[in-house]
Amino acid sequence: MIKPHLPLGERGLIPALRQQFDAVMWRFRTGSPWRDLPVEYGPWSTVYDRFRSWVLNGVLQRLIQAMIAEAAALQETVERERGSRCCLRPRP
Repeated sequence: MIKPHLPLGERGLIPALRQQFDAVMWRFRTGSPWRDLPVEYGPWSTVYDRFRSWVLNGVLQRLIQAMIAEAAALQETVERERGSRCCLRPRP
């Protein structure tokens, strides 16, 4: 769901973009400062620079819109399936 919306470099997908996206989501989920980013996400300054680049180029906005659209479609599918099952009568 996320990968198709991440920007490509000159030679294809930039390594560690998913990791950097996860780092950005961690930062906003926790409300922590960038400098408190866990080491497994890489250097905080690299993640912050990537975040700023995504914001300035509209990448983050498009990514979030795509995630919202996909979640809405999934919810619609689940509700439709639940609706079709609720009307079935159990066998005697």
